[in-house]
Amino acid sequence: MFPGTSVPDESRRGLRASSPPPSKVFLPRPNFSFIPAYKLHSRAVKEHVEQFHSTLLYSLCPNSLPMKLLHSIFWLTAIIQLSLALTYKQLQEKYLKGANILKIDNKNYKLIEEPREDFELILFITANGAEVNCRLCKEFQPPFEILANSYATNKADYSDEEIGKPVVFAISDFTYSRKFFEALKLQNVPKIFHYASTEKASNALNVDNEYDFTAADFIAHLRNWITATTKVDPKLLEIHIPPNYNAIATNVMVALILLIVIYKKYELILAFLGNKNLWQGLSMVTIVAFIAGHMFNTIRNTQYIMVTQSGSPVYVQPGHQQQLGVETQIVGLLYGSLFALSVLLYKAGANKEGSGWLSIVISIFVFLLYSGLIGVFHLKNMGYPYSLIRLF
Repeated sequence: MFPGTSVPDESRRGLRASSPPPSKVFLPRPNFSFIPAYKLHSRAVKEHVEQFHSTLLYSLCPNSLPMKLLHSIFWLTAIIQLSLALTYKQLQEKYLKGANILKIDNKNYKLIEEPREDFELILFITANGAEVNCRLCKEFQPPFEILANSYATNKADYSDEEIGKPVVFAISDFTYSRKFFEALKLQNVPKIFHYASTEKASNALNVDNEYDFTAADFIAHLRNWITATTKVDPKLLEIHIPPNYNAIATNVMVALILLIVIYKKYELILAFLGNKNLWQGLSMVTIVAFIAGHMFNTIRNTQYIMVTQSGSPVYVQPGHQQQLGVETQIVGLLYGSLFALSVLLYKAGANKEGSGWLSIVISIFVFLLYSGLIGVFHLKNMGYPYSLIRLF
């Protein structure tokens, strides 16, 4: 167009004033120096901060009030995320406090759900209280503690670079962590769970691995399982059992006392050990215990007594493949009483003066006790056809 020439209104409608290309706004790169080093362990959070900062904030104008507010909220959120993450150093200072095994209870069980990037957790769940009285728990807990203490002892000989991600051993007992058991929805114990390192909060039910209690050599099998699941150096899990100086001192003192007593009372001890009645009594007690079923209870780990649905106690359990502890005591008492009465009957017969009535009374008691013994056998075997007097 020539200067001074007017443009018709129809032509102006399609025109737009040309503007210079927008200049790129540069904001300062995020600086993490003001955050303590032990809180700045999450590389994922740091990378997320830098990526968000470079893609979003760089393209917006930083001078507007909404942008300043968004910038402040974002940094506050990032700092909170970094602060809430649980580090191994924080765990040592706040929870372990110099101990080799972390105790999980109703107050601190929520830490299982917190993010943990620089350590892994091996949790042993047990129930040693009288309310549950888990025998397997009592059997497996000492080897677990030996392995945890061995790891702590061996770790002192290695640098942080050689150790890598440390492994935290923890124990949770039903007696003082009922809320945690409810959260896990456990039906049986013992359990050993592996919680791997994570950068996000997770539910306690999200177990990465669970130990299988099937191996005969528990401590060796558990050591191999931890090595495979956590990738820890096997040298850190070498078994190290420190000497028990208290037990050694106690054994030495007991041995010295026994030697002194034997030296001072040598003749009296020989006379006691040579007593015929002593060995007869010990022999009969041993025979009665084995006849009553003591060894069966030891092998099968039978319960002491049963209770029916109506609440009535059961003292004798039918069947020859089942037995109760109280049943063994009843049978042992009957056999022991019959043995004692048999000895008295023999001595009464040897004494000719006034032995007639005494022998009759003893014989009546023998008859009644033997009837009771057959009655117990009837309860064990309902098809047994013989009996003397039906006492029950």
